[in-house]
Amino acid sequence: MMITNDPDKETGGMNLDILASEYSKLGLIEILGPVGVAPFTHQMEKEPTDAFVRGVMIRAGRAGFYYWLKQAGDTLESADPDFNLSPVRKKIATGLAHFCGILTARKRYNSLFRNHEESWELELSGNEGSQVPPLECDFISGFLQEFAGWAGMGRLYQVRVKAGAGNGQDNCSIIIKKQPVE
Repeated sequence: MMITNDPDKETGGMNLDILASEYSKLGLIEILGPVGVAPFTHQMEKEPTDAFVRGVMIRAGRAGFYYWLKQAGDTLESADPDFNLSPVRKKIATGLAHFCGILTARKRYNSLFRNHEESWELELSGNEGSQVPPLECDFISGFLQEFAGWAGMGRLYQVRVKAGAGNGQDNCSIIIKKQPVE
């Protein structure tokens, strides 16, 4: 499988826009090494629901967050000038709403951010009848988990992906518990 930057390119039923992003490429190279990326993408095409493949995509999302932070992290301060001085929960909620806006602005997803009493939820649905592939949800969940840990001063936050959430089977929700893991 070749990863391209063409968002209309379909490979094995998966649109690879998020996987083709610079952050996912860098994240995959960081965790697999330059030589390991090609065999992994072949395995990803062959077995996209394999637990190992999904776990690597979560880890690539976590690694990709730091590349995003270096290149575009200042956008958090433009979203909220008091971002760095805000309490942890407000920082996380502000950042999640910001990422929701970024994903929607790319016109790839419709996204909805919900601030529940015990969790934050980012619901993604495909635009114009497209679906949100599970591997993209896994990458984004890893990215958001690393963001929550960074904004939460190094604490680990439990994240889970709920596929088929919301209004259809082509959606996914990423749920982050507000209480960090002790």
